[in-house]
Amino acid sequence: MSPLREQILATAKEFTKAHNDCDIEAIRAVLAPDFIGHFNQTSLPAHTLGDKTKDEYIKWQKETYPLFATYNCKLVDVVVDEAHLKAVLYMDIEGTTTVPGITDKYVSKYIHKITVTEDGKLVKGFDSFVDSASMVGFMEKIAAAVGK
Repeated sequence: MSPLREQILATAKEFTKAHNDCDIEAIRAVLAPDFIGHFNQTSLPAHTLGDKTKDEYIKWQKETYPLFATYNCKLVDVVVDEAHLKAVLYMDIEGTTTVPGITDKYVSKYIHKITVTEDGKLVKGFDSFVDSASMVGFMEKIAAAVGK
């Protein structure tokens, strides 16, 4: 395995671990200064859609993580395209919420296609694909419970 491929895999794992740990500073550290996250599934809530800069993405994560009592992001598989500095991450997600009255688990699948810097050490951006039915259903329950 080439050193660049190994680095891209290490960055993918670091990116996943930072999210799994709900560690805002670790997320910030693995994102390039010019990071852009693409959230373009029209089936998702409007506030999650569109492109997010590094600061916007960090802010969004800070607002989202407190809703979860537990959050487990399991990296199931990674496909690396070394020539194009990309990796596709397949993840299984499980969590429970801190919102009173909701006992259902959040269970979903995410696919993130990440683009990394030339040295493979930072995430420049990603295209996010989530199981929108599970996410929307769970978020609707949270919104109803908190009166939004």
